[in-house]
Amino acid sequence: MGLSPVPVSPSELEPKAQPIPAHTGPRWTLSQRFAFRFAFIYLTLYIFPFPINTFDSLLTNIDEIVTGEESDPDQPSLISRYVTKPYADFVDDVVLWTGREVFGVEIEYRQRGSGDTTWNYVQIFDFAVSAVALTVLWTLAAWAWGRLRRRPNVGYPLLHEWLRIYVRFYLAQMMVVYGSVGDPASVLVPQAGHSAAHLRRVLADAPALDVYGGVRRL
Repeated sequence: MGLSPVPVSPSELEPKAQPIPAHTGPRWTLSQRFAFRFAFIYLTLYIFPFPINTFDSLLTNIDEIVTGEESDPDQPSLISRYVTKPYADFVDDVVLWTGREVFGVEIEYRQRGSGDTTWNYVQIFDFAVSAVALTVLWTLAAWAWGRLRRRPNVGYPLLHEWLRIYVRFYLAQMMVVYGSVGDPASVLVPQAGHSAAHLRRVLADAPALDVYGGVRRL
């Protein structure tokens, strides 16, 4: 008695799709991964709270244009009240503590936009130290996770692209802001978030030539 062939459905004869690997490029070296982790953390610390503060400033500007009234500085927005201001106060406290305890300097002058103050130098020091510490922790966590999954860490190509986009948007904003004001060094801070009323007061006090020069730079 012969055996009858087992019927096979057409779907079983079709080739199965193979999973696409997450990274097809060359594997990053240990030094490249370490350098990227440091750059990612440092740039994020330096640029933040962008774009949150920019979004808050945009909403404030729209409200001033629609209502025709300047915003009340004693009535900050919800974003400013619960996000940007607490973060700015925290950074300021850390910078003052570092200046006093590490460098033995009492910082009296806050940043005015040029970045050429003791406050800014200490802030960069804090960012760098924090970035080094977090990079080491990230590296140890990545090593432990790779051992657990038994898969090598090939790199961060997708995260690298997102970081490039983030930095580009920040630079684009700063180029527009600094180019639109005649004397940005004495007006704007690195994390720009000024309202339209603030910029109007600056332009009212600025010479016409400086304003023309700022518009031409745009």
